[in-house]
Amino acid sequence: MARYWNPKVCSRKKRDKRPKTKNRIKPLSTFTLTTANIASWCDRIELPYALDTDSGHVHIPHPTNQEWVIRVIPREAQNMITFGLVVPYQVPEECLDELDRTVSRLNSRTFMGSWVLNHTARSIYFRVTLLSTETQYNDEGVLYILQTIFNTSNANAQLIRLVAQEGQTYEQARATVSES
Repeated sequence: MARYWNPKVCSRKKRDKRPKTKNRIKPLSTFTLTTANIASWCDRIELPYALDTDSGHVHIPHPTNQEWVIRVIPREAQNMITFGLVVPYQVPEECLDELDRTVSRLNSRTFMGSWVLNHTARSIYFRVTLLSTETQYNDEGVLYILQTIFNTSNANAQLIRLVAQEGQTYEQARATVSES
């Protein structure tokens, strides 16, 4: 075995001609997803937000539509945190069944997150729920989460509005959205 493996030839120290520095790669700063860390992250990247001290929620407004707000909701008992964007209008009672079908169809096409229809409050929202305490995230990862929520809601906003506010069927709304 000594003939094929010679520590002097295979030594990393021998082959590594790079300058010796203490930190060649700057490690990414990571953090768990708590509302305090989300608020800190918003401060760091200068993203507007509001902290609701009563509920412990962080509210992050949509960049182009101030009525659309992401609520960051801690779920401490489950070690999770939910990022939810509530559509800013109530769904009329007569549209709930068709919106149920629409939400089901949208969820079959959505890779990350899900649309939820709350029949009691007659509201619809898009949410992403993640582990909060046992997983480390970095600035870019949290930004990706927000971008996913904003992009998914933007892509489906007109379709949802046509079903929830104008009483169209899913098929009619898809046709209307495809034409525009």
